[in-house]
Amino acid sequence: MKRRRQDGDGRQAPRSGRVQNAGTRLQQAQRALYREKLLQAAQDVFSRKTYSASSIDDIAQAADVSRATFYRHFASKIEIASALTDRLVAVLHPAYEQLGNARVIDERALTHWVRANVASCRAAAPLVRTIREAAAIEPTFFRDHTTASHERAIRALGRRIRAFDRAATAPAGSAVRIRAHLLLRQLDMFCYDVAIGRWTESLPVGSRALAGQFLRFIEEFDREG
Repeated sequence: MKRRRQDGDGRQAPRSGRVQNAGTRLQQAQRALYREKLLQAAQDVFSRKTYSASSIDDIAQAADVSRATFYRHFASKIEIASALTDRLVAVLHPAYEQLGNARVIDERALTHWVRANVASCRAAAPLVRTIREAAAIEPTFFRDHTTASHERAIRALGRRIRAFDRAATAPAGSAVRIRAHLLLRQLDMFCYDVAIGRWTESLPVGSRALAGQFLRFIEEFDREG
């Protein structure tokens, strides 16, 4: 006769508990599936109709779910756009890891890093365009979201680069903190312009120029204090 599985403390695990755990895992998997369907549908709808012209009903219909199902996962159109923004940040994260793993942080490494960011944005061009459109319509929300994203980026860069470490811990309004945020905003705009085809100048020259600005920041704030 089969013996029932025991818990870690030696007691037999009740069958009802195992059934309940299996049911919970199934619910979590279904929830993740519907969330992913909604995110993909939102990205497709925003790309096809633009953010401003799209409605929650459009997204729900594209995902083949009800409006109620949409609201079980997202409170608003802004919230789902925010989730798409987080997805773009995740796409860009490997480039930050790449810079952190560089043996030497010099203009060559920084230029390579800028180009890696540009390549990631190009690969996600429809998503980049959607996020910029949403940001123009919801400026306060996305300003706060962008600031938080840049704070995370500064902390990530600060694990290897002292100037960014100083920016991460500096008080609001300090020169090092403001300069770090401005540089990341420049990088955002450069990547955006290239990704959607607005950049008409030399990409290598533009990448080196931006890398040079990062290098000057690093050299200046590595020396001070």
